Amino acid sequence: MAKKLRAIHLDDEIYEKISAVYKIKNFRTISEFVENAIKEWFARDAGQEVSMFMSKQLVSLVENTIRMSEQRINRILFKIAVSDAEMKHVLAEYFSLDEGFLDDAHDRSVREVRQNNGILNLSQVMSEAREGEKE
Repeated sequence: MAKKLRAIHLDDEIYEKISAVYKIKNFRTISEFVENAIKEWFARDAGQEVSMFMSKQLVSLVENTIRMSEQRINRILFKIAVSDAEMKHVLAEYFSLDEGFLDDAHDRSVREVRQNNGILNLSQVMSEAREGEKE
C-alpha cells in the first residue's frame, strides 16, 4: 500500500495527548499511531474483528472471560433441561408415583438430556411411559 504525505488538522489538545502516548503504546511515529486508531475505528464501525489491533494480553483476557461465561451458561442450561425433563416424566406418570420415583425420574432425565442434547418433547416421554406400562 502506497503512502503519501497528507495534511491533517488536529486540535492542540488531541495532538498533545497523542504525543504523550504514542511511544508508550509502542508506535514509532505519531502517524503510525493515528493510522492504527483510524483502522481500529473503521473495523469497529464495520463490526469486524478488532483483535489485530488489540494487545495479545487483552485478546487473551477477553477470550478467557467469554469462555468462562459460556461454561457457566452451559451448566445452567443443562440444569434447566434436566428439570424440564423431570417435569415431563412427572406429568407422564400422572400421579401414579411409586416410592423413589422422583429419584428415578431425575436419573432418567439426566441420561436423556445427555443423549438427546436436551431435546425432549412431552408426547415422546408420554409414549415411552405408556410402553413401559404395557410391559
